[in-house]
Amino acid sequence: QADTVYTSSDVDKVPTPKGGMEELYSKWIKEVKYPEEARKKGVQGNVNVYIIINEKGKIVESGVEEGIGLECDEVALTAFKEIKLKWEPGTKDGIRVKVKLVIPFTFKLH
Repeated sequence: QADTVYTSSDVDKVPTPKGGMEELYSKWIKEVKYPEEARKKGVQGNVNVYIIINEKGKIVESGVEEGIGLECDEVALTAFKEIKLKWEPGTKDGIRVKVKLVIPFTFKLH
């Protein structure tokens, strides 16, 4: 099924960024600037960014699955796109497949 996009629960091996999720988050956090409006209004929460990683480990689509508004969604997604990490593709039954991952980014005021 060339056009099938699997979810992380459908595959044997979930795609992973080279360097691991810790590196992904440390780079992502550095890229995100808390939107001023959201900060003023005390908006906090998770922006769930989705990505589709193809059989070659390339991100072919990305977007916001669920957000919190006030520019946080756009900021999280734009920052994610700036990271440009290499990915290990996901596999199902030993074959590389397209996988959709949802990765939460947490906006938290200190």
